[in-house]
Amino acid sequence: SDRAGLDAARAGERLSVEGDWKISLQDSVTFAAPEFNDMSWDSVRLPGTMMRYALDKTGSIEGILWIRKTIAIDARSPRDDMGLILGRIGCADETYFNGVKIGSAGRFPPREFSMWNHPRFYLVPKSAIRFGASNVIAVRIRYYLFNEVLGPLALAGMEEFQNERNYRNFFLVTMNYVIIAAGVPIFLVFFFLFIRRRSSEEYLYYCLQLLCGLVVILELCNYWNTYRSVLLRFEMLGIGWAALNVFHPIFLHRIYNFQRKKIEKLLWLFLISVTVLA
Repeated sequence: SDRAGLDAARAGERLSVEGDWKISLQDSVTFAAPEFNDMSWDSVRLPGTMMRYALDKTGSIEGILWIRKTIAIDARSPRDDMGLILGRIGCADETYFNGVKIGSAGRFPPREFSMWNHPRFYLVPKSAIRFGASNVIAVRIRYYLFNEVLGPLALAGMEEFQNERNYRNFFLVTMNYVIIAAGVPIFLVFFFLFIRRRSSEEYLYYCLQLLCGLVVILELCNYWNTYRSVLLRFEMLGIGWAALNVFHPIFLHRIYNFQRKKIEKLLWLFLISVTVLA
């Protein structure tokens, strides 16, 4: 697989960095250095989740860890900048290439901010690349509930890197803002209709389910720390998702004139329980 990766890099395409990565639950700036010896570290296969590993080792759903990957880049590869594709990382990261910090997303404590659903695309300057030698990718990760690296992992030429970045950002981030932009005026229209026709409860429940849906979708693409803590943010996501699953069937009951009072009482009880437990 390494041979195939070298051929791909030589052709200006992509060198996969999926597979075994070294992992440590300790935290030290020395881990970013390419000369650091990580032979005693455990291994984890990525893309995938690291939460089970962290729970087994620490028993905690939050913390900081490091992952490292050593790769070889062929001496005949073009002496150009390259791009590192790291998928989505939960929750925040600082990424280094041969000890040079090439990017970060989210924030670490004390003012932490999760960007768990945003794909990571970092430019690797040619000055940081060791052509014809080993190179080390080191990533410092803050995890809280989310502890994973998901999506394609690769080192790519700039054309391939930019194409992948545009594609992933469009479908994982931009499209969500398009949905929100379309949903807000629809919400306003149906809310106005409800104000004019208070007896038509289907308008109310349509607005409520739409509002909850917009809260859930915003979580997928949010660049701003709109909540005071990561825990509150996840609680609001959970409540929003639960409320969406309550308001939608009640909306359908109103549309089709179903008389299902017991089911609706159970749905309200479910939502109240989720809200209290959150």
